[in-house]
Amino acid sequence: MTIISELFVGSGLNLWRGDSRGEFLDFQLGLGPSYKYDFIDFEQRHNQIDPALAIILSGRGFSIGKAKLNQSLVIVPPLNDFNNYVITFDTNLSIPLSEEWSLSNRLFLRYRNELVFEANPNWEFFFTTGFEYKF
Repeated sequence: MTIISELFVGSGLNLWRGDSRGEFLDFQLGLGPSYKYDFIDFEQRHNQIDPALAIILSGRGFSIGKAKLNQSLVIVPPLNDFNNYVITFDTNLSIPLSEEWSLSNRLFLRYRNELVFEANPNWEFFFTTGFEYKF
């Protein structure tokens, strides 16, 4: 089991704003704690909180024809060890099928530079697809 939890406070710069409040592209910088917990092979490997820097590029509501694209790219290096960073990329493409229904496709990638143990991959990847209904 691996848990990575982060909470940051900082400022951001709006790079693009669409027609509604849900359409934007922001660049953000923040500081805060990053908590890492690893319990692998019945052994606790990490249980620590480190001060960290967050570099975030977050976008919502990009139109690609009638489809909507939401993306985020987050880079989090601990301030006490820049070699043990985490990079997260999350993208969601929603293709409308009707007024209420859409086909949603999500790709999530996370790279953790810190090697917890040899058999643990640095990359985490998942892809989901399915139907969404908006009330």
